[in-house]
Amino acid sequence: MQIDFRQLRQFLAVVELKSFTAAAEKLHMTQPALTRSVQQIEERFGVKLIERGSKNFELTPFGHMLAERARLIEQEFAHIDSEMAALKSGETGTLRVGAGVSAIGYLPNALSVFREQRPNVCVRVTVDSMDSNVAALLRGDLDLICTAIEFPRHPTLKSERLLEVSNVVIASTSHLLADRGTLTPKDLHAYPWATFSNDELARARLGAYFAASELDLPRIGFETNDLEILFAMLARSDYLASVPALVLDDARARGLTQLRIKGSFWSIGLGYAHVRTAHLTSALSSFIAILRAHILTLKPVQPRVLDA
Repeated sequence: MQIDFRQLRQFLAVVELKSFTAAAEKLHMTQPALTRSVQQIEERFGVKLIERGSKNFELTPFGHMLAERARLIEQEFAHIDSEMAALKSGETGTLRVGAGVSAIGYLPNALSVFREQRPNVCVRVTVDSMDSNVAALLRGDLDLICTAIEFPRHPTLKSERLLEVSNVVIASTSHLLADRGTLTPKDLHAYPWATFSNDELARARLGAYFAASELDLPRIGFETNDLEILFAMLARSDYLASVPALVLDDARARGLTQLRIKGSFWSIGLGYAHVRTAHLTSALSSFIAILRAHILTLKPVQPRVLDA
């Protein structure tokens, strides 16, 4: 026979009031029903909890131990109630966000506003490719992804495209191509490239750009999902890379420059996605509203392009 928390609360009422009669009145139940509930606990453990027949109410050593543990359990349930309420209101908890590299250009500002509104919510951000972020969202490892919205529709996901951003080519300001004027695909093909790890979409579009000039995919010499590491590597080498125009200011601050190219690279639609549900948590709803408001204030960034 199992006991439940209801029975433990009934036992605690008897202990606190030192009377079955008073406890039964407080719990709005009959005294025989309350007595039977305590007896069931005794039968479950095979011990006596309360000395019956004595003039004064007295707990056995087993009764003292159970009362002490039951109070701890009651406190834990109270903590659960308060934490559940806080989570429902969005005041505490953890918000898990998966970010594509393209989101780095706008996500920090949105996170800063969210931090002001929800200071007790821990935000955990991981940067990965679009495909990896979508897979993590479907597994339940993330609450929201901010990434390129270029993946096939999925019945369990809700997504919204908010901004169209062009990709540009960057390199060190000391790169041999930095002062060459307008560059052809053949010029770009002669150097190794740094790319984002597992970003099959970007690699496919990079290949398509060169294929249009009957060139193979250029040699990939470096991969990372950390934008700072990518910038540091470009500043110290002859690598080229393609990044969203949204991060150009950060790139220039780190000694990099945009290369003028013949033709243009691709554009990507940026937005967010989450698992489709009837009831979003308050914290997630707030973050989506902040994200939407922030992105919609941005103007599509147009790189310097010289058409063929």
